[in-house]
Amino acid sequence: MSFPQYYRVLRTLFFIIACLMSACQIEEQELLSWQTDDYGHLKIASYVADVNRPIESRKKGIRIIAKGRHYDDILSLYQHLNKIEQTGEAEAAFFIEELITFIDQTLSKTSPEQQTIAAELSFFLMSLEAPRKALAIRSEIITKLTKWSLGYIRSGREVIIPSQRPGMSKVKEALIKPQDILLAILHVTHPIDQSKTVFDLVKEDLAENIAKTDYVLRVHKIVHDLRNPRVTEQMAVALLAAARKGYPESITEIMVEAMIENGNHTLLKFLIEIGRDRRVEYSTLELAIDKAADRSFDLDLREETLPLFRRILKSPNAYAKMIFRALRWSWEFGTKDDLTETLKSITPDFRAPVSGTDMKKEVENFCVQFVETKKDKVRTTLLELLRELKDQPELWPARLYTLSCINQLYPDDFPKVMKRGGLYKRFYKRDQKSISAWRSDGDVTLGEITDEFMNPMR
Repeated sequence: MSFPQYYRVLRTLFFIIACLMSACQIEEQELLSWQTDDYGHLKIASYVADVNRPIESRKKGIRIIAKGRHYDDILSLYQHLNKIEQTGEAEAAFFIEELITFIDQTLSKTSPEQQTIAAELSFFLMSLEAPRKALAIRSEIITKLTKWSLGYIRSGREVIIPSQRPGMSKVKEALIKPQDILLAILHVTHPIDQSKTVFDLVKEDLAENIAKTDYVLRVHKIVHDLRNPRVTEQMAVALLAAARKGYPESITEIMVEAMIENGNHTLLKFLIEIGRDRRVEYSTLELAIDKAADRSFDLDLREETLPLFRRILKSPNAYAKMIFRALRWSWEFGTKDDLTETLKSITPDFRAPVSGTDMKKEVENFCVQFVETKKDKVRTTLLELLRELKDQPELWPARLYTLSCINQLYPDDFPKVMKRGGLYKRFYKRDQKSISAWRSDGDVTLGEITDEFMNPMR
């Protein structure tokens, strides 16, 4: 809700002062009749501003102004009463207390329209320092407002608009959103440490409706805007519970983005772990693993996340593209000493692409774009791995990557190394493992690929 326009506030102040100076004689019944006048709300405001009027009549006037949603008048009155000599502070406190009483009573009513009016007024008061403090300590009202907000957020409905009765501001729509109310409540209660109580209500409602993923995500956006580490940490529990409750359908790009925004370590690891599950759309998994890996890298979570990438490599059910992606991230998170275990982790049941030359492109890309950056450091590691794998044909993915990287990164050394100890003729040339998507004209054996590396001019 935007703040009242400055000229409107001045207009109200001038009217109040003019009426006070003229010492208007006003009966209470006239006060009620002004509700239907075009400018009756200004007359009522001037009546409330007159501290010599009967206290009960002034209270009635305050309720009329509040019910009419005349926020310009409310601000003008608050500023005017504050400036009265000697009694200004007490008068302003009286005014605010009556508004808060109106909010409390109106929130308790069953009419959604009346509740909207009370919520709007609450949001308005939260923009002013003293009223904000006075409202924040009223736990019963804060509880009602919180539950009101959660009800709308949970259902996804628009706020019910108050009727445009005579004497009310000509407002065609509600001036607030439930999300704004909840965020404001969390903000104003934080300094007095009551935000814990408010978020306890939120957590209880989330727990009861954890299957409603959209609701959980709406609350996440509010918590994210709050920027409160303690509340953000608690929100992570709800996000994870919602993701697991509706899995795998709950894993959408919106859910992934929410978990990344939250930044909780457990959520980041969860996003990497699901990389081996083909029930989730590949595009969503790609977004999840890349963003979670980036965030984990920034947070220096290498030791916690490297094993998770390897679990993807070991999964026989993972997408081929996800295996390739996990391999790259394993390289980024690991050291030269981790390369051997990483390559040997690739499952022998790996579902390679079935056509084109995608397999060849991916293997060569890994060697040239990634391993080459540290080729001097990993040379010994690769050569030792080549010898270690000579009699382990079942680890064909590791054999294929090792052969390709040595051939591309150390082309002059490759023939010499392969001839030592009969690596070429006795072990690798005889490998009959069929590799798809290496040549466009059909499958080829790993032995034929090795022969091609040994005799590139043939």
